[in-house]
Amino acid sequence: MDLVLLAFLLFGFTTLASAIAVISVSNPVHAALSLVLTFFSVACVWIIAGAEFLGVALILVYVGAVMVLFLFVVMMLDINVAPLREGNRRYLPDWDLHPELRATADLSQALADADLVVMGIPSHAFRATLEEAAPFVRPWIPIVSLTKGLE
Repeated sequence: MDLVLLAFLLFGFTTLASAIAVISVSNPVHAALSLVLTFFSVACVWIIAGAEFLGVALILVYVGAVMVLFLFVVMMLDINVAPLREGNRRYLPDWDLHPELRATADLSQALADADLVVMGIPSHAFRATLEEAAPFVRPWIPIVSLTKGLE
């Protein structure tokens, strides 16, 4: 097996694996980066096949310009990922959370009907977050701090 065939198989396998990653990952930024790897691998296959101009053009046009633009668009989108991350799949995958429990980034929504506020945030952000949450917490509601350390 010569070096050209080995490089062709390596880039072909990389192309296939990264193309599968494009359609299977849930994070759009990871999908875009997988697409960049797919384009780069296809360009390498073209270069190995003797189409150097097409390979370089693919890298410059698609990877260098179009994918950078696509990444900027994806990062500028205001995708609400909180509902996508609902659940406790990482730490307790076999335990289901209460069906009425909802994740939110809106303090007014989270604290609207709270009978108890549990704050588990880093100590350096505790005071600012508590001041931001104060207008939404009723005066008689207890606040439990899980913060480790002092400000």
